[in-house]
Amino acid sequence: MVLLKRGFNNKRVPEEETVRAISERGQTVIPKEFREYLEAHDGDQLEWSVNEKGEVVVSVKKKEDIMDLYGSLPVHEQNERDFEEILEKSKKERLEKRKNEGGI
Repeated sequence: MVLLKRGFNNKRVPEEETVRAISERGQTVIPKEFREYLEAHDGDQLEWSVNEKGEVVVSVKKKEDIMDLYGSLPVHEQNERDFEEILEKSKKERLEKRKNEGGI
């Protein structure tokens, strides 16, 4: 028995049993209904384990994408004026440093 683990969504559980052959290299095709149910896509990895009942459990490890992190950190409100103030201060400090070094 294989237990398929997936994230929480409203996808329908595949209704029919499906049989697939295993190639000489140990490869097989995951039926489309099961890929959709697991939300498995190109580049994702399958994680295989055996639970305490001796059942094989397959779960999907999603391919990590930097864009998956978008919005995960809180945004601190800053306005353009803050940036302009910092930029202006930096320019003044560089000018002052060059004057002190005799560059101007």
